[in-house]
Amino acid sequence: MQKLKKEKILLAMSGGVDSSVAAYLLLKEGFDIAGVTMNLGISNSSGHTDDARSDVDDSIKDARAVCEKLGIQHYIFDYSKELEENVIKDFVNTYISGQTPNPCIECNKLIKFGLLIEKAVLMGFDYFATGHYASIIVRSGDYFIGKAADSIKDQSYFLYRIRKEKLPFIKFPLSEYKKDEVKKISEEIGMDLHEKKESQEICFIKNKNYHEFIKDRLGRDFGRQGNILDINGKIIGRHKGVAFYTIGQRKGFGISHEKPLYVTSIDIENNEIVVGERSYLAKKGLIAGNLNWFTDEIPDRALAKIRYNHKEVECSIAIMHGFKTGNDINTKEINGNGNDIEPGNFVDDRNDAEDFINSGKKIYVNFSVPQESVTPGQSVVFYDMHDSRILLGGGTIIRGTDL
Repeated sequence: MQKLKKEKILLAMSGGVDSSVAAYLLLKEGFDIAGVTMNLGISNSSGHTDDARSDVDDSIKDARAVCEKLGIQHYIFDYSKELEENVIKDFVNTYISGQTPNPCIECNKLIKFGLLIEKAVLMGFDYFATGHYASIIVRSGDYFIGKAADSIKDQSYFLYRIRKEKLPFIKFPLSEYKKDEVKKISEEIGMDLHEKKESQEICFIKNKNYHEFIKDRLGRDFGRQGNILDINGKIIGRHKGVAFYTIGQRKGFGISHEKPLYVTSIDIENNEIVVGERSYLAKKGLIAGNLNWFTDEIPDRALAKIRYNHKEVECSIAIMHGFKTGNDINTKEINGNGNDIEPGNFVDDRNDAEDFINSGKKIYVNFSVPQESVTPGQSVVFYDMHDSRILLGGGTIIRGTDL
């Protein structure tokens, strides 16, 4: 009898507990696996582990050690140039335009679940896997990103921009595991990884100082002072540059006030920021663009999440037309209160979601409960109303509205 060929999986590995335990679980299930670590900061370091330079960083060394312990092959691929050109430049440009980027989402789309998964297919692997706390859900033959069993560690929010045609090739071995269970497994199998500190910072900013990083990248000081206004338009102070502030920020104004003040809006065109008490942070809706959908039809209602650590809230979704492209945050077609959004700016057509992605259209999202700190540059992500595990899609927030 002919022996069935094992399915091959290329697993992204950082040397941390999650990806290491994912490797162990896949081996235990009988898959033929290999590990791969992305070199995102060392030039000209690619190929098989044996060819890697001696100055590889700790994550590469740790991942290599885990692969050796498990007896699996380990690859290193250099995506430092791609990270610089496609993620870091976007991060810098978004920040200096007064918005707040999320580079992890871009990296997941363009590099980890873009270039790396395509590399896996070219190398003859059947699947690509990571240690993310997320799942793949198949409903009526269609594939969706889904939440993980561990609601606290769930990372589906960061994965909404993966192209849906990639989903059948993706596996998330930790989808049914809680973080405590993963740590326990690492102890039981002698990985000695349970005490390894988890990274909470952006991988390419080692000193944790965004402004110094951006200054170094630009080769100049990018701060330009301007006025700080209260919600009535009165000048109450001076700011050091709009890129140093984000919606919802509470500190850094140098203003004495009887109650805490927060950044409620940023006006790039006039180089001004507006601050107010916390009650002014709440927005009834938002406008979003740069969308990606896993569903074939754009939903008219969903559960919206505007930050990774925010709770989902029920919302309605309207497709917009006649909304100018370009730097929307600078334009005046929607004023600070959102009061000039009229019914004629919306269309009911739920046209093919793929065509919608390519058209550059935008959506208006109306929350059932106003949301605080709706931040341009961050992401709004939508989950199914009837099955909140299922991620339907998402987009980049252009601005909040008071409609």
